[in-house]
Order: sequence, then structure tokens, then C-alpha cells
Amino acid sequence: MTDADVNLNDPMGVIQKTMLYSIKTIAAYRDTAKNFSNWLAQKHPEVRLVTEIQPEHVQAWIIDDRSEHWSTATLENHITHIKYMEEQSKKAYGADKVHFFEPERIKKPEKKKSVRSKAMSKKDIDILREAMKDSRSFAKDALEITVRAGLRIDEVAHLRAEDIDLTQKTIYVSPEGAKNGRERKVPIRDADLPYFRGLLAKSPETGYLTQIEAKSIDKAIRRYMKSAVDEDGRSLAEKYPNETVHSIRKRYATDRMQEERGSIPLTDRKEEMKHWNKVSAELGHGEGRSNLYKAYCKG
Repeated sequence: MTDADVNLNDPMGVIQKTMLYSIKTIAAYRDTAKNFSNWLAQKHPEVRLVTEIQPEHVQAWIIDDRSEHWSTATLENHITHIKYMEEQSKKAYGADKVHFFEPERIKKPEKKKSVRSKAMSKKDIDILREAMKDSRSFAKDALEITVRAGLRIDEVAHLRAEDIDLTQKTIYVSPEGAKNGRERKVPIRDADLPYFRGLLAKSPETGYLTQIEAKSIDKAIRRYMKSAVDEDGRSLAEKYPNETVHSIRKRYATDRMQEERGSIPLTDRKEEMKHWNKVSAELGHGEGRSNLYKAYCKG
């Protein structure tokens, strides 16, 4: 059930709306807690208990380490979630033992320009394909997987042969590569079945499709973007200065929305968001992320 399915004229609809909001809120807090704990495990393995978390850990994670990757709104949301986490921790462990949220010590992030505003055009994707046609690098397949399934580069790097199910026409994205460990299944469109059948034919029967790390794959695609030039003589690297695979994911999102609701955005926002929830889930964002709609699909 999504927001679009709730009838607020029905008394039960109001209850359902409240329940949906609560579920989404809990999921958002859980994502923050998981993200923060994973960062602590990597950067500060000496921190094993909630009572050992310090304000400087929060500062480093949510501002210094993450400010380059999150929008201002997302950062502010995480700060709110951290505050709530401390409140709950104080109840569990005692107010005198937990003190990792000190708002006066947190630098509020400055509003920054979005560096991910462009979806790569279909023409430019074809230009990039042409530039990579003789490549023996896995980056060539990484490009195709992203174009056809909208996967992130980390998800492509962790993709296994057994994750691609041609019978069910799905790709399983495991927690290992998924952002925040959020697993999901992405549909394979009929037109893309021949490509994935060919990909499996040249891959091991089981195991990772590649041993190359995500950063190396991204750099390889970026190198080809520098040599790929559009019809105006502009390199794709210059045209998409801060985006590689992400710009292709946006193209996937836009195309999928057109497949779901038609080429023209619907005037009924609830109905439009119903389609977006499905596409958003395929992208690994989950439902209820209407704030991402404009970022990924501008019509």
C-alpha cells in the first residue's frame, strides 16, 4: 500500500495514512542508524558501545564525510534522526552515559548546488557506446547493465551470475553492494533479455561477474567519456562534469517512468507518485521518496 491508495474520506483511511507515515518514519530512522553504524565500524572500530560514541564522531560522519554526497535536506534529516537516536539511547542506558548529540557543536551544512542535475541523453549514451565498442574492459558491460537496469556502480561490481534470473526476468541486488544494505529485485525488460543472456554466456556459471572494484570501473567509464565527443564537439566528460553512472541512472529512471505512465507526466499527482514509487523502489530508494522525483524525472 502507498499514499496514493489511501482514501482520506474514509475514517479508516486516516488510520491507514497514519500507519503508513509511522512505517516510513521508522524505516528512515533505521537507515540513518545502519548508515552511521557501518561508518563507525569502518572508521572507528574501537567504538563498540553506544556509550562510547562522541559528538566528534557525529560531526565527522554527518558533515565532513557525507556532505559531499548528500543534499542539504538529507543532511538535516539525518541530524534530526541522530537527535532522536540519542534520546532513545538515554532512556535505555541512562542520561548520564550517553552524550553524542550536541547541536551547538554541529556545523550546519551550507546549501550547495546539486552536482547531479543531468540525465544522460540517449544520443550521448549511444556516443559512449560507440567509443567503448572495442573495449575488453568490464566497464563496457557495466555501462550496459546500468543503462538496462539502473544499477549503481557498487551494485554492478558486486553482481553475481546467479543474481540474474532470465526465467523470472529479474536481477537480485544483494545487500553486499546495495546502498545501506537494502536488497531488492530489478525487472529485466523483454528487449534486454538477449543482452543479459549473452552476458551470462561469457561469464562464470556462478560468482562475481568481475573482480574489478567499483571505483576502477567508474574511472574506466570516465576515461571513455573524455574521448567521446558529441555532435557539437564537446566531450561527454565536460558535458557531465560531476556525473558518470549516476547520469545514466537518471536516464533509466526517466525511461521507466515513461514506460509506467506514458510519455507525458500525469496531472493527478497521486497517480503520478504511485508510478514513481514503483520506479523509485527499482532504483533502490524505496517508496515514499517524492523529493527524489524532480531530481530523477523532470518530465
